[in-house]
Amino acid sequence: MASKPEEQERMADVFQAAVKAGRSPRHHNVLRIVQILFVSCLFLFILALNISRAVRADYNHDEDQYIASARLLLDEGLLPYRDYPYFHTPYLVFIYAQLFALTGSYNLLVARLLSAVCASVTVMLVFWIVLHFFRNHSWVSRWLAAIGTLFLYLPNPLFAATAGFSWNHNLSVLLMLGSLWLVLLGSQKKSPGEWLFSGGALLGLAVGIRVSSITILPAFLLALLWLPDKFSWRRIRWPRLLFGVGFSLAVLPLVWFLITARQEFIFGNLEYAQLNSAYRLDVPVAYDGLVPVFGASSLPEKIGYLWNDVIGQPANLLLFACLAFFGWSVLAMHLGHKDEQAFRNILVFAATLFVAVGSFLPTPSWYQYFYAPVPFAMLAIALGLAYLTQGSSETRKWISLLLIQLVLIANIFMFQDYRRMSFLRYVDLWKPLVIHRVGMDIRELVGPSGWVFTIAPIYPLEGGLRVYAPMATGVFAFRTGPLLSAEKQQQYGIVSTQNFKAYLDENLPDGILVGFDPVLEKVIIEYAIIRGYISQPLDGTLTLWVRADLDNP
Repeated sequence: MASKPEEQERMADVFQAAVKAGRSPRHHNVLRIVQILFVSCLFLFILALNISRAVRADYNHDEDQYIASARLLLDEGLLPYRDYPYFHTPYLVFIYAQLFALTGSYNLLVARLLSAVCASVTVMLVFWIVLHFFRNHSWVSRWLAAIGTLFLYLPNPLFAATAGFSWNHNLSVLLMLGSLWLVLLGSQKKSPGEWLFSGGALLGLAVGIRVSSITILPAFLLALLWLPDKFSWRRIRWPRLLFGVGFSLAVLPLVWFLITARQEFIFGNLEYAQLNSAYRLDVPVAYDGLVPVFGASSLPEKIGYLWNDVIGQPANLLLFACLAFFGWSVLAMHLGHKDEQAFRNILVFAATLFVAVGSFLPTPSWYQYFYAPVPFAMLAIALGLAYLTQGSSETRKWISLLLIQLVLIANIFMFQDYRRMSFLRYVDLWKPLVIHRVGMDIRELVGPSGWVFTIAPIYPLEGGLRVYAPMATGVFAFRTGPLLSAEKQQQYGIVSTQNFKAYLDENLPDGILVGFDPVLEKVIIEYAIIRGYISQPLDGTLTLWVRADLDNP
């Protein structure tokens, strides 16, 4: 016999279904409009939060090569690998170039806004997938779970640290998540071909933006073994083939780069990581601005970094605990069945695991590398919640209360982040616009067509100036180049601390911008002094050395 609370809930659901069935089309449309307005307001709030993160963030030298490469493509028709070194897969270069062609010289602001949009859409996609996971629950449970998961995601420190920078993380994660969503939808279709093809294509685009995205591929191949319906090799083979065709077509441009600039492409995407590891052994400390930073290189160091610097943060520890309790605790459920639940479990949990493996591939490890598994971990948590709330109303009540408490705790840790959204009002203080003004100051000193040599090409590019193509990677090729032979440096088009003097003597820059790495830039400053450049302080940290014979307008 059903308990009194269960009977009350059953009667409430019956009443709600009856009311819904008897609604007039007008009432139904009003409800739809209210839902659309609510979701739209939610998205605008998330977007405002991420834009506030983007305009508060200081310059980061990892942003240089994405922005500089896009400007070189747009302004001079130069391509990565073929014309200058580039240390990632190149699709983001072409995306940024198209945006910059529409927006002018506000490169950093536009690139960061794109990252903020991608991060916000990722959150909303997680929200939508969670609604899908709970579609057989009551509408209260559906919306509570989706909103709760969203507000576990928003204050996550890994997400907050990544959403505001013009890196390749946000767009690649969005594409991976979109790929997973399309495959999930395809698994429910009688003819899933176009869904799986599109899912493979999105994953191929993600790999073209960030190569470590490839680590999620085994999760898709494994999950396709659990496609709902009767087992047959043909039913497994064709979905994999369609997914693979979509993936292959999306990575065809990478094949073109591999054919036309084979050694340079391999060096930029594989060999440079080894070179950077060797550099870290010699110079374990680098500088981001004037701040010394350290990176974990060996696998034990990376695991220690994950445990101490990532999971050690309270909000990240909360996410890890939720994943262990709500997520992994239900991993084995339904695996012996060929149904939708088993397929979802395998795909989401395997994706979380394999994406996390990808976070360990770059060397050295940095905080933002561990962001990629976060949205997949959120989906794993939601899957666990969906399974655990299938029982009695008493169980649902306690699980719901626990979720609310966890959401409140997570948001208490990041309350200051919400408060700082007020920074959006102070447009003049937005960091990308401050950097743009510095770029315009440089333009005033060297002229509108001046050449500037620097390990931070974003700054002169904000002023519409020209930078040297070999410096497109900013600090990275410049500092690691001496570990290569002179022949290799010439082959890969690398200008380093070892050969930059001879390179610049052939085409003297109008200005030399320093102030980003006091150790690395020592030889650059010495060169400027010897060549008779005149020091022009720009602010408290940056200095522009201007040619003495330059006729300023």
